[in-house]
Amino acid sequence: MNILNIRKKGYKIYKVIVNVDKSQKFPSLTGIDAFRLLNNKDNFGEPYEYLTCRPNIFNPAQKDEVDNTHEYHYYFASTLDLAPAADKLMKIKKPKNITAISIQPFSEDIIEQRERPRGTRDIDEKNETRYLGHEDVEKKETKSIRIDLDRIEEFGNLVGELIINKIQIESYVSEMLKEMNGRSKASANLASANKQLQLIAGKLRDLSLSIRMVPISSLFRKYPRILREITKKQNKKVRLIIQGEDTELDKAIIEKINDPLMHMIRNSIDHGIENEQERKKRKKDSMARLLIKAFYEGDRILVVVEDDGRGLDIQKIKKKAVEKNIISEEKALQLSEKEIMNLIFKPGFSTAENITNISGRGVGLDVVQNNITKLNGSVEVESKPGVGTRFILKLPLTLSIIQALLVREGKETYAIPLFSVHRTMKLEKSKIRSMGKYDVIEEKDGALPVFDLRNLLEVNADNERVEPFLIELTGAEGKFGLIVEKIMGQQEIVIKPLSEYIGHVDGLSGATILGDGSVTLILDVKAIGNKARFAIESTAKTG
Repeated sequence: MNILNIRKKGYKIYKVIVNVDKSQKFPSLTGIDAFRLLNNKDNFGEPYEYLTCRPNIFNPAQKDEVDNTHEYHYYFASTLDLAPAADKLMKIKKPKNITAISIQPFSEDIIEQRERPRGTRDIDEKNETRYLGHEDVEKKETKSIRIDLDRIEEFGNLVGELIINKIQIESYVSEMLKEMNGRSKASANLASANKQLQLIAGKLRDLSLSIRMVPISSLFRKYPRILREITKKQNKKVRLIIQGEDTELDKAIIEKINDPLMHMIRNSIDHGIENEQERKKRKKDSMARLLIKAFYEGDRILVVVEDDGRGLDIQKIKKKAVEKNIISEEKALQLSEKEIMNLIFKPGFSTAENITNISGRGVGLDVVQNNITKLNGSVEVESKPGVGTRFILKLPLTLSIIQALLVREGKETYAIPLFSVHRTMKLEKSKIRSMGKYDVIEEKDGALPVFDLRNLLEVNADNERVEPFLIELTGAEGKFGLIVEKIMGQQEIVIKPLSEYIGHVDGLSGATILGDGSVTLILDVKAIGNKARFAIESTAKTG
């Protein structure tokens, strides 16, 4: 959907201007925090749709612009007046580095294309298809050639090596320019040549990534036939709606999410959607609805599987988890509704009385979560009894190049994938409270478990931390804090797998090479989250 379509549907465009403290060392992190703040519908209090932002904090090609600005523009579409929401946003809890927020109508006729898939495909029970939202899309003649996938892989690897060398050259040139102090014409020429090199290397990187991108329609087009087969066996009527077929994703990721998606679709039809008689008793349409959609959200792609079935039975999940010794009765009473729903991802969990050949076939949703986590993604579930269930897959655009936060601990530097970082702050030791094997920091929304990176990875460091930092991470295991000695900054990195000689190392997912030529290990947030969860559960049992 483009800007013309948005206005045709009665939407107004608003520009939200967020000003960041100019003393902020890493303004892009605050820019991401601002995006999360604005994209929270509870904060706005009005129905709205996110369009894009300038500069684009999620686009690696705009990294230099993002890192050198302290004002970010976010664009939203809404049928209502969003301007009064500015005062509300300034009053609620927000990142402390945000100094001002203003909202104003946006009247320009041209804006970047909305960061959402353009097409909506609607497939009913007769398998009839129509397209919505393509009124202004002109058909273009496509020219293509077949290239062996191995060549594309080799090209991508060479570009990865080029990016590493680009970072090194940038570091060396920066040091040379400091020594030359701009005293000669050569220094100006060197700075100009380096800037051009960085620009070309960045464009080449984007091109290499785009070559691997394919529309997710190659995956979605399989589902109508599978739906007809399953619903016929189940004697259920289900209308399949597919949205976002134009959304592009790395081919390697598409190949690996097929099985998890199939599992969730089968699960929705088998367990979630009621039969025709039960739906009539609940005063629902006899034709059930199953939605599968994909869309961009920042530097991630979200794939949603949503049904309008019976929803998750919280009490039944709790009872089954206790019966299968997944949790104790005492622990079950302490869990929130969200935590109880997440029990469906535990190994060995199933509410099915009999194993069928439709959904799990004896295999649980823990396999789905593990497969998605291996892709540096996550799975979330939302449900309302009698209304339906929504599964949300959050996936990276690519597996090879990511944005990372570099941290130092002792003599070692580590990289943390930026999509796992919720926020960073200086650690106030006075707020830490010990719980035995771990610590907590009291916050307005509850206690945040806190762990020391030195202890988790058994890092040898003799020096005493002067001003340690706390990094709040989010993952499949929930939120937890990580104490580190120093934050070095944000950087684009090329992921390299650990060699077979080293093998699997718990807590690490790979390695990268920095600008100075040093090898840096990449932290596995899920593995660290598992260690953190184990420490919490073992403390609860002994306590």
